[in-house]
Amino acid sequence: MPAEAVDRKWMRGSYLKGALLALLLESGEPAHPWRLATLLERRLGPASGIDRDVVYGMLEGLETHGLVARTTRENESGSWRRQKVYGVTDLTERALSDWIAAPVSEEATRTELQVKIAFSRPCDAPVLLRTLDMYERQCMDRLAACEDAEVPMSSWTGLRMNVARTSTEEHLEAELRWIMRTRDWMRDYATRYGAARR
Repeated sequence: MPAEAVDRKWMRGSYLKGALLALLLESGEPAHPWRLATLLERRLGPASGIDRDVVYGMLEGLETHGLVARTTRENESGSWRRQKVYGVTDLTERALSDWIAAPVSEEATRTELQVKIAFSRPCDAPVLLRTLDMYERQCMDRLAACEDAEVPMSSWTGLRMNVARTSTEEHLEAELRWIMRTRDWMRDYATRYGAARR
């Protein structure tokens, strides 16, 4: 199958699948799922709650789509058992680029964007900046809808509705600040270093 024809069904489910592809490409050598889970957690932070069993399942799914290849090697701990390791295929690079460029799901946009940025390459910056712009428009549209939805606080129902609306507004305002800061950092990096630094 040519690289241009990578089936995008592999992206369904966890957006961490793309992050696994990025890690394998970065390392340049096959890795054990436990090691990949550790690297994911290190890159995303301890609060990410990476489930090592889920990583095994994601790798098996990626293998089914031909995006990673499983082999075995001697166990590094000296045990007699051989261990399964996963490495890249000729489809991995194209699949990673497709993942970076794919629209993010609205329910988990910021988290998904954070993961994509955490595992991106400098060449991915233009696509990520466009994604940030789209997310900003979504947040601004939702913020405008919240502002239009203010109701009088003359009843308990009105109070509850305003509490929920205010919570949503504050969340969206925080998202807009994060978008602006992230976009500024990415543009500043491009201005200072261009594509020369990775």
